[in-house]
Amino acid sequence: MQYGPRFVAVVVGTMTLAACTLEPDYIRPNAPMALPEQNIVSGIPAEDLGWRAFFPGPQLQQLEVADALAARGSLDEQLAAQQALVTASQDAYHLAQMRFRGGVDNYLSELDAQRSLYGAQQQLQIVRLQRFANLVTLYKTLGGGLRESTVSSVPVAD
Repeated sequence: MQYGPRFVAVVVGTMTLAACTLEPDYIRPNAPMALPEQNIVSGIPAEDLGWRAFFPGPQLQQLEVADALAARGSLDEQLAAQQALVTASQDAYHLAQMRFRGGVDNYLSELDAQRSLYGAQQQLQIVRLQRFANLVTLYKTLGGGLRESTVSSVPVAD
């Protein structure tokens, strides 16, 4: 089947217009961008400067504290939910044990309940680890941490 030049022109024109309208919208990032001439003195490429070059100390600290507090709230909720899941899994495991010992159920259901309990306990430990890591981050961003101190040497008596 042959297409006429007018049909081809309409199709090409439609495709051109559609391509222009289907183009993704460019959204400028909220983060400040490094310009190549910003850090000529130190010799570090501007792209490698990172956030600390753009935010002064208190502003960056406030941002890190807000992030750590937001994460702490969600981790506390997650920890409570995971503890409830472990408690429910323990109850299910004990029930499965009693059913097996009573001859009502097979051993596979007890093993499945035990596997579920083990998985829930593992997740609980992971959430606890994340929460402690978050507390360390929060402590550090609030200015806490180890301070280097020199220990005076005590003269040893001969």
